[in-house]
Amino acid sequence: MNDIVVLPGREKLSLEWKQTDPERYQRRLKAKHADNSKAGPGEKAHCLCVHQGRYLELQIKQRGETYHFACMQNTGPYHQPTCPFYKPNPEKSGQAAYVEGVVKEDTEHEVSVKLISSLKRNSPVNSQAPSSTPVGTRSGGKTQRRMTTLGLLHLVWERAGLHYWRPQFNGHRTDSKALRRAYATSRNIKIQHGIRLD
Repeated sequence: MNDIVVLPGREKLSLEWKQTDPERYQRRLKAKHADNSKAGPGEKAHCLCVHQGRYLELQIKQRGETYHFACMQNTGPYHQPTCPFYKPNPEKSGQAAYVEGVVKEDTEHEVSVKLISSLKRNSPVNSQAPSSTPVGTRSGGKTQRRMTTLGLLHLVWERAGLHYWRPQFNGHRTDSKALRRAYATSRNIKIQHGIRLD
């Protein structure tokens, strides 16, 4: 896993610090926030992924009192699939069918989703299936205003990195490991009214 980010001034930051030493992680991001905003091309924070001969740069964003990394716009698909900043190209995934706002990136790893139906526990079974509310005719393109439960499962699967296979995974991708990754990912997905999937 690509767990190093190079900050402005070529200082290396371990992404593991976010879990193991969150105060240190936040101090470093806060200290480099202004420098990163002023830095020119090739001088900004970046991961170790290379696209077209250049490192993929990152933004340092502030939300309230906390700081986090974010990909530059439309660069997520160019990161390596093992990079924490990788995001599948929505135009080449099931997300291509959703209108803007159905899937919304909130912070570094969090996403909000508008669902077609509620995910309440022990809710009474409705005999009528909820109808999707298309924007127009179903000729393709962005037509879905809400995500189905199957679409939500696909989103969890993609964001957990379980949608691709390499021969090196043979014997390492067990059911329990896949379930653990899917569960960890689902904790970062919010549905209506900020409810988390976990």
